[in-house]
Amino acid sequence: MKQQTHNCRSCGSSNLNHIISFGKVPLTAHFPKPSDPVDAEILYDLDLVNCVGCALVQLRDVPLPELIFDENYPYFSSVSQTLVEASGDFAGAMVAQLGLSHTSQVIEIASNDGYLLQSFVRRGIPALGIEPTPKAVTLARGIGVPTMQEFFSEDLAKSLVDEGRQADLIIANNVLAHVPDLNGFVSGIRHLLKPEGIASLDFGYLIDLIEKLAFDTIYHEHHCYFSLTALIPLFERNGLEIFHAEPIVAQGGSLRIFARHQSGSSIQAESVRDRLEYEIQLGVTDGRLLNDFSDKVVELVAQLSTRLRELKAEGAKLACYGAAAKGAMLLNAAKLDAAVFDYVVDQNTEKQGRLMPGVRIPIVSPDVLDSNPPDYLIILPWNLADEIMSQQRDFAAGGGQFIIPLPQFRIANGFV
Repeated sequence: MKQQTHNCRSCGSSNLNHIISFGKVPLTAHFPKPSDPVDAEILYDLDLVNCVGCALVQLRDVPLPELIFDENYPYFSSVSQTLVEASGDFAGAMVAQLGLSHTSQVIEIASNDGYLLQSFVRRGIPALGIEPTPKAVTLARGIGVPTMQEFFSEDLAKSLVDEGRQADLIIANNVLAHVPDLNGFVSGIRHLLKPEGIASLDFGYLIDLIEKLAFDTIYHEHHCYFSLTALIPLFERNGLEIFHAEPIVAQGGSLRIFARHQSGSSIQAESVRDRLEYEIQLGVTDGRLLNDFSDKVVELVAQLSTRLRELKAEGAKLACYGAAAKGAMLLNAAKLDAAVFDYVVDQNTEKQGRLMPGVRIPIVSPDVLDSNPPDYLIILPWNLADEIMSQQRDFAAGGGQFIIPLPQFRIANGFV
């Protein structure tokens, strides 16, 4: 049912330091039906550790991937207009910078519902998605994006190469953290890249997680949490070099890296060198960055719970926006259940009619905000707060107020 490791997922070291434990937590992407018994939900230990050897931060135990990314996996990237627009901009930039054409090949790992690859397909550029969840694959194929229903692995990469497929551009956004076999994954990218090809990877950035106390991004789907310091040896070990790194605002704070086949040069690119120096100053390499993280998170969770329960005790009606995994983690960590929130609204019809994992708050259509509005609406995917507040102007116009829980708890009257 789970994979337990006492070793670093990158370098294999057994020298792991404990950072924080959240106790037993349900899978944040499994939404029970109201008829499902409470004790049917399986809870898993959620313990965060870091490798003294290479600075990788990871979960000690994780459920098997097949238990998370199954036929009921409910995440569809195209629900977020912000993400779709950013993906279109990225595709346009890659086409221009790399000179991609109808003779090129773009491959995306964990391509979800085709939200990104459609921008290449529309330009006549051959594209292939690799995605393990069947519902997302069906949606992607429905908009004309060729998609394989598979987990990406080194063996899959080799089989594609044997079929004559290699990529000018490999994209792997928000997937590296989900990978149990990091070395096999990166080695697979190396096999699949053409000699002059490049790979682009986005992932939640450890520095932002720690500095923003974004504990809600720590859950079982995310096996690892990356700094550039930890990634350099992982990629080098598997025949790739990272030649560019840049921060992006996605997911509340992410890093985008570009990698290629090793050139043999010992000179690091300026963006990589500067980022590594920045991480050294913050204490990534000696562990100072992680000092007091556990105490600060415990204090923050207690403050969130107290503030929201006080509003409820004063007679306010509370609801949530966004049945996202990070929202499920926040609610479970703070033990905020249906006694505090009347419902959670979400645009994803696959989630509507179900319950938030663990805390069992009903998930309903956003239309309920019109028919049964709350006094306060807490935005669980707080990194999309501006987009959501803009969408819900009518709620604010009717006197409703928004709560943005992180990185700082605040109450807003409308779009700012």
